[in-house]
Amino acid sequence: MVCNVNTEGQRHHFVPQFYLRAWNEPGTGLLWKYERDVRGRLRASKRSAKSMAYQHGLYSGSHDGVGLSMPVELEHGFFAQLDKDASVVHQKLLTCDIDVLSDCDRRTWALFLNSLIERTPDRISALRDLAADAPDQAIAELRRTHAASMAAPVIQRILHGLNKEAYVRNAVLASRVNATVDQPFLCYLANMTWVTLDSGPGEHHFLTSDNPLVVNCGASMDPVQLLSIALSPQRLLVLINTAPDKVSNGVRDLALVHNVLIVKQAKKTLVSSRLLRDTMAIKYTQIAELLVRAAESRRVPNSAWSRPA
Repeated sequence: MVCNVNTEGQRHHFVPQFYLRAWNEPGTGLLWKYERDVRGRLRASKRSAKSMAYQHGLYSGSHDGVGLSMPVELEHGFFAQLDKDASVVHQKLLTCDIDVLSDCDRRTWALFLNSLIERTPDRISALRDLAADAPDQAIAELRRTHAASMAAPVIQRILHGLNKEAYVRNAVLASRVNATVDQPFLCYLANMTWVTLDSGPGEHHFLTSDNPLVVNCGASMDPVQLLSIALSPQRLLVLINTAPDKVSNGVRDLALVHNVLIVKQAKKTLVSSRLLRDTMAIKYTQIAELLVRAAESRRVPNSAWSRPA
C-alpha cells in the first residue's frame, strides 16, 4: 500500500530558524543563501531563515490502517520545545565564556547537537530504507511459528488492512525521539572539552549550511571524537574528546578550515551573513564554488554508526 502523508502547509525545519537567524544581516532580517541552480552554477540570493532548511511533511506520520502504530508529533510536540530551550543556551554561547554554562546548559546543547544528526531528511530516509522489509519479515516469522493463529480471520483482516509503508515511517519517526535523547551519548557530548574560537577583527567570518554540524572533520562518524559548529559568523564551537590541557593548536586551526568543511558537506544550501567576496587572506568565492563540486561528487553517508558509551 502507498503511505499517504498530508504534507500541505507542514513546513518542518531540520535546521531551526533561531540558529540560522544568527546570520541575518543587521536590520534586514535576511541572510545570504548560496545554492546550485539547475545549470550547475552557484547562485546567491537574500532569504529569510524561515525559507531555509525545511521539508514539507518531514516529521508527519500517517495511519497504518489498523492503529498498530499511530502517527507521532515531532515538529510541535518535541523539536519545538527542544529548539526553544537550545535557543536560550545559544545566546549564552554567543555572548559568554564556556565556563558560564551550567551542567543543564551543556546537556541542553548536547541534545540540540544530537538532534542535528538525527532529524535530517537523509537520516530519516536511510532508516526507512533499512526498515522497509521489517513488517514482511516479522509476518513471515509469525507464520512460521504460529501458523494456526495467523490463519484466523481476525488476523487476516488486520494484515489485509496494514499499510506497511506507513507503519515503517511512523516507527522511524518515533525512534527519532529515543535516538535524540540517548542519555549515554548526551552525557558523552556534555563531558567533552568545549572550546569557542572567535573570528577576531578583520574580514574573516564563519559560514553555515543546511548541514551545520561537522563531525570528525568530515571523516567517519565512528567513533565521534570531534565536533564543530559555527554559532554565528563570529564564533565557532568545538567539542573534542580530550582533556582541556591537551587541546592542541590543531583544534584552534579549525577556525581556518571550518568553512571549507561546511561547504563540502552542505546538502543544497550554504549560508553567509554577507555577500561573499575574496579577501587578501581568504578566497570566499572559491570556497563557495566547492558547493557545486561537492554536489556532483558527494558520497552517500553511511547511515549506521556507533556512539561512545
